[in-house]
Amino acid sequence: MNEIKFRAWDKIDNKFLNPKEFIIFGNGLFGRIEKIWPEPGITMDSDDMKNIILTQFTGLKDSKFVEIYEGDILKSVDEIKHGINNICLVKYKDSGFWAWAPELNDFNGDLDSWINYDTEVIGNIYENPELLK
Repeated sequence: MNEIKFRAWDKIDNKFLNPKEFIIFGNGLFGRIEKIWPEPGITMDSDDMKNIILTQFTGLKDSKFVEIYEGDILKSVDEIKHGINNICLVKYKDSGFWAWAPELNDFNGDLDSWINYDTEVIGNIYENPELLK
């Protein structure tokens, strides 16, 4: 069974939050953990939460054992398997993770079939959108 983990992108500060800075409750609500001395508090301001994007861990790792999350940009040098479509964006669709090929402007297979021995995370859509051009 895959571990269920998330990353949180802050659209205002343009950075990923440290995993110790947020919490996801069982009902799907998201809260930001505030560092208030002596006890931390949890902020659930709906306006603040509109500026947070959660991305889920796919359960897969690249060739260097880096965890792959929704929104990551992957590169493979395997031309036999991928041809010119060696860059993909990880997207969630129809209850699974898929490889979206910018050259095709379409999906290029499910993520499990796209990953191979030489696949690497080279960035993500939030910090490195230029990699998809």
